Amino acid sequence: MQFVHFLETGWEQVDSVEGRRSHVQHARLSEDLTPNFFKGCYQLVSVEGDVKKIGDHAFADCFRMTSVTLPLVTHVEEEAFKGCAGLTSIDLPEATNIGGWAFSECGLISVNLPSVTRINHHAFHKCTRLKTVELPSVTQIGKRTFYFCESLTSVKLPSVTNIFQHAFHKCISLKSIELPLVEKIYERAFVGCGLTSVDLPLATNIGNGAFIFCTRLISVNLPAAQIERGAFMGCTSLTSIYLPLATHIGEETFKGCGLTSVNLPLVTQLGDHAFQQCHGLSSINLPKATEIGDHAFEDCGLTSVNLPSATHIGYGTFRHCHSLTRIILPKATHIMERAFHECGLTLVNLPKATHIASTAFASCGSLVVVNLPEAVEIGKNTFWACTGLILLNLPSATKIRNGAFRYCSSLMSVDLPKATHIGGWAFDSTGLTSVNLPLATQIGRLAFRGTGLVSVNLPSVTEIGDWAFEACTDLISINLPFATHIGKSAFRGTGLVSVNLPMATTIGEKAFANCALTLVNIPLARIDEHSFVDCTLAILICFDTARIDALDETMSEENKAKSIELSKICKLIYDLTAKAVGWLKIRTRMQVAFGNVMTVEPGTPNLAEPATELQFANFTFYTFEQLRENVKKLPKPVQQIWKQYVNDKIRMYHVDITFLNQFKPGEGQGVNKFLNEPRRLRF
Repeated sequence: MQFVHFLETGWEQVDSVEGRRSHVQHARLSEDLTPNFFKGCYQLVSVEGDVKKIGDHAFADCFRMTSVTLPLVTHVEEEAFKGCAGLTSIDLPEATNIGGWAFSECGLISVNLPSVTRINHHAFHKCTRLKTVELPSVTQIGKRTFYFCESLTSVKLPSVTNIFQHAFHKCISLKSIELPLVEKIYERAFVGCGLTSVDLPLATNIGNGAFIFCTRLISVNLPAAQIERGAFMGCTSLTSIYLPLATHIGEETFKGCGLTSVNLPLVTQLGDHAFQQCHGLSSINLPKATEIGDHAFEDCGLTSVNLPSATHIGYGTFRHCHSLTRIILPKATHIMERAFHECGLTLVNLPKATHIASTAFASCGSLVVVNLPEAVEIGKNTFWACTGLILLNLPSATKIRNGAFRYCSSLMSVDLPKATHIGGWAFDSTGLTSVNLPLATQIGRLAFRGTGLVSVNLPSVTEIGDWAFEACTDLISINLPFATHIGKSAFRGTGLVSVNLPMATTIGEKAFANCALTLVNIPLARIDEHSFVDCTLAILICFDTARIDALDETMSEENKAKSIELSKICKLIYDLTAKAVGWLKIRTRMQVAFGNVMTVEPGTPNLAEPATELQFANFTFYTFEQLRENVKKLPKPVQQIWKQYVNDKIRMYHVDITFLNQFKPGEGQGVNKFLNEPRRLRF
């Protein structure tokens, strides 16, 4: 039973106000209130009594209530005073537990609860007039406890160890807070607060977004804390942080802050976007950091970077750092996509880097020197449009991917001693005048288009892609002894005057269009009808003479006849070379014994009928004599090409042909002549 003052009848002792809620004006409580007892009594002004417990929703929505005197209450249950907009103060000196939503949306201005040890979630949620809070015994603040208390200016929580999610969310007037014993700040606890400084000497963990968008925050002192994702993101006024024991910085932790320098001596891992868009950040010192996350310093004003232990640089890590002119990473092995895209770099020194991903240094227009001694692969568009690049050191690179150096207009020479693959557009529109690719086997499409190359030596290449050297107007010489495929328009519009492709089998459409060629040696090739369109071709060596005869617009009748005649001689030389190599192959599989030619392994069948050494020597000798006689029939430019062809074929088998020197004069026809001129066997 409770004593209740009704507007019409005055004081009454009742066990319920059901049906008369709009008439309740005052209440004297004699026993603990049950849930919902005075809920919605909008005329209720004051409450007093000696009860110890206020039940759920007991005074909810009593928006005219202005006075509460309950000196013995220990427990205030959920939503007990929710929506009491007229209640400006509360005196509960013995209360130890405040339930969830207990004073949510009240008109409270100040709160002093000296005995409370636990404040549950949403307890003072949207108390927009609340200015001061003093809770000396509370050890933890629940979720959204002071959520949107936009007038809150002073908070004293000397015993609190944990502050849960959104506890002070959007307390925009809160400039300072004393939390000397706090150990953990949970996710978004202080989102959008007006704090100017944070000093948490015992805090060990700062949760995700804990101080996100605290735009007035200037300094942070967290001597023992680890920082999680987005903890201080958008704190645009934050210029100073002290995190001496932090070993991990989470994703987006300081994104968009006003920091000018960062010193994190123990941090080993930096999360993605950690300092992105810190436009005023000029220097970083992370001596122990091994992994730098994606976009970690993108759009920063960095001029100095110290990362002596970093092994991994993530995607876009330093992208758009226009003031960063030098990068030296002594231990970095992997540089990911766009890591330094559009930086102001002039020098790159990465002595241990093995993999450089696509666009890693794209559009670094000021970049002059690159040192990557251990890099084995250069990704797509890695140095795209590095227009100032002059000096390049890539002694270990085996693969150069598509567009890797495209538009590097100042790059004049490239030495890639181990490269086997050159991708499409790799050096398109560069300033190259010389290139060394001794092991390259494949040249991709448009790889060297529009460069200033004068000569090309590609001794191992087997395939030239479409448009690979198109418009290289200064190119007058190429050496491609093992190329089998020449793509369409591969050498279109070059300055070539002679072409030697002894192994080529396919010549693409317009491969040599718009060239003024005097000599082309492509004995094995199948010529496309447009391969030499708009050319003035003098001599063409091709075993398929019918193709020569069909080149009416390219060659005069006289030049066609001469080319057909020379092609037939070269075909004979080709066949004789195959025969000579056959003899030498037999020699490599046999052991010369006195008087007979025997197989290397005793007991195995002979490769041919038993023959004397003298017979073997004569066969070899006469083959070389026929080669020599036919090569002499060729005009000098063609002769030089075919001499080289024969010598290259012989050397391929590394045969010691000096064994013929063992025969004495008079032992056989031809051998005597050979012994008088022992060099006859070599060309």
